[in-house]
Amino acid sequence: MLAALPECAIVAPAAGGIPVAFGIREALGADQIFWAEKENGRYYFRQYLDARGLKCILVDDVVRSGKVITAMLDLIREAGAEIIAIGSLVHFKEADFETNIPYFSLLDVESGFFAADECPLCEKRQPLEKVWA
Repeated sequence: MLAALPECAIVAPAAGGIPVAFGIREALGADQIFWAEKENGRYYFRQYLDARGLKCILVDDVVRSGKVITAMLDLIREAGAEIIAIGSLVHFKEADFETNIPYFSLLDVESGFFAADECPLCEKRQPLEKVWA
């Protein structure tokens, strides 16, 4: 795989994924970086991108639900590129996205999300702790 990396692009959603993309690009010696911006609920590439046949690694900082990864996979494929791997710094195990593309994360987090009226800590009147990943 290392032989393919100089002809590979690192792609990320703005804004959290951009620092990750630059770090991965530097570590792997990849060729290019592209990022997608979100407007009106849809991701798009602002910069000109002729991605037909380009191999890409999709990266992000935190994968909470899988919605952003799924949207980015669709966007990259629409641009004509091939995604060869996906990576993130943090992956919430409840994130739901299905793909046969290899996925790697530095940290897998068990998490439980509750509606305010279903929170077991709230029912017991125990203090809540907020964790920012």
